[in-house]
Amino acid sequence: MSFRAYRRSVLVMVRELGGAIIAAGVVGLASLAQACSVLPTAISAGMFDGAAVVEHFKEPHRGRNVSTALVSDIDAAFVVLGFAVGTLMSIQI
Repeated sequence: MSFRAYRRSVLVMVRELGGAIIAAGVVGLASLAQACSVLPTAISAGMFDGAAVVEHFKEPHRGRNVSTALVSDIDAAFVVLGFAVGTLMSIQI
C-alpha cells in the first residue's frame, strides 16, 4: 500500500473512505448527546480501527507512512475498545 497513489480509481476509493471516517466521527460526537449510543459507537469505531491494524500488519514492506498509520490505529483501537470493554464489564445485570 502506498500513500503516493495517483490513479483516479484509487483517489475515488480514498475519498469514499475519508467520507466514511468523517461520518463515523460525526456519529461519535453526536453520541455524546445521547448516552445510550456511546457504547455501540465505540464498538463500531474499535472494529474499524482493528480492521485497519490487521490490514497494516498484512503489508509485507511497510514504509514510514504505513508504520505511522499502524501505530496510530493501534492506539485508537486500544482506547476505544478499552472503553467499550470497561463499560460492558461495569454493567450490572
